[in-house]
Amino acid sequence: MGFPSGGHKTAVKVLESKELVADGVQEMDILMNIGKFKYGEYEYVTQDIMAVLEVAPKGMITKVIIEINCLTDVEMLHACEIVMNCKADFIKTGTGWVPGDANIERIEKIKKLTQGKIKVKAAGGIRTREEFDSLLKLGVERFGINTQSALSIVESFKK
Repeated sequence: MGFPSGGHKTAVKVLESKELVADGVQEMDILMNIGKFKYGEYEYVTQDIMAVLEVAPKGMITKVIIEINCLTDVEMLHACEIVMNCKADFIKTGTGWVPGDANIERIEKIKKLTQGKIKVKAAGGIRTREEFDSLLKLGVERFGINTQSALSIVESFKK
């Protein structure tokens, strides 16, 4: 909900969510409102995420995308705290729309902060088997990898 910037009004995100649930979606990706977050409007951001999460039926997997390539380390960790407090199932690191690398060091900071209280989906910039293995070793539960990179990583297991 709220792609690609998270800047949709809460009511629009809620409507998107209701329509997708009615269409049978099994998981939700919710984009945190990056602009409001960057301007320190944390209560707005929290209420925005909570409003969408309330639409999700019990048992539906929910992921909140915090777009770490737009945030400083301090902001990134604060965003993680907000998402954890909202009780989403996953923190997702990005949409893949913002340029950047695999962010292994930054994702390690997220895993240290979250300590298993929420799952992490690393997404965007994962292009090699080495990056995949490093993130897996950190305990990342899911990966968002573009098709070309995913095929290359899968092929590396055959060797």
